[in-house]
Amino acid sequence: MKLQTHLNFIGAQLFYMVYSILMALFMLKSTLAIFLLNSLVMNTAIAASLPRNPTSESVVSVSNGSVITPFELSHRAYQGRYSSQGVNGFASLKQQTRWGRITADTIVEAAITMGDLPLRIRSDRQYLSDVEWRLWSFTRH
Repeated sequence: MKLQTHLNFIGAQLFYMVYSILMALFMLKSTLAIFLLNSLVMNTAIAASLPRNPTSESVVSVSNGSVITPFELSHRAYQGRYSSQGVNGFASLKQQTRWGRITADTIVEAAITMGDLPLRIRSDRQYLSDVEWRLWSFTRH
């Protein structure tokens, strides 16, 4: 009889441990599901607010036959090529871009003034968007 009582007690403890583990897993699963859902929503909202990554860059042919991509244009700006137009390079470009003082429009205007881009680029939304994405990528590093 004592053995039966002891076994019942052990069985009850075992049941309680298994029950506790299952409940903990359920709570963890629920918390994890909520966390993952929240992360998904937040990442989607953040991604929607960021400039898009150009899948194929716009290309501009200048009158002399050379081609300037948004990547090349942004790197020319980063290297200080347009400093005479008020677009300083390197760390200053990163800082001014973060503050919103330098935009794709600013760099395109400087490049047009220097003769690196034709006037028609002012209204090319795709090209400006690609340059803006490149500028944004500078500020991340």
